[in-house]
Amino acid sequence: MPDGVEREPYIDPQVLADLTADTEARLARPSEFLITILRRYWAEATADEATSDWRRTVRSNPGYAIDVLNCLHQITNDPPADLVELIVGQGRVIFYNDTPEAWKPFEAADYVAWLSTVASEWQEIFATAHPNFVEEERGPAK
Repeated sequence: MPDGVEREPYIDPQVLADLTADTEARLARPSEFLITILRRYWAEATADEATSDWRRTVRSNPGYAIDVLNCLHQITNDPPADLVELIVGQGRVIFYNDTPEAWKPFEAADYVAWLSTVASEWQEIFATAHPNFVEEERGPAK
């Protein structure tokens, strides 16, 4: 700043209200938002591609990234009964245990654990990209 005073960036109140409403709508229906997340990051993508796409989201839209993280934490803390069907059907993510007895599908708890691992890894990517990011109303869930 020419006068040496740093100023807060101006955010139009209506834009802020719209963003807040979008966040509230997403997090009010976490299973529906999870479908969006799975389709965007996982369907037709490898793990590396999903992570690369996530890094782009974190750089370009940190507010949306926080919504994704909060949704993942909501889902892993209180998984819906159809979580496996959502992950397999919408994200096209299928895991199998290769055991000496047989090839058997993962259990629901395994999918919750996988999603929790993704949430932790993505949380770390966010924290690294935005080490000083603080949001007063909502922040990444811990």
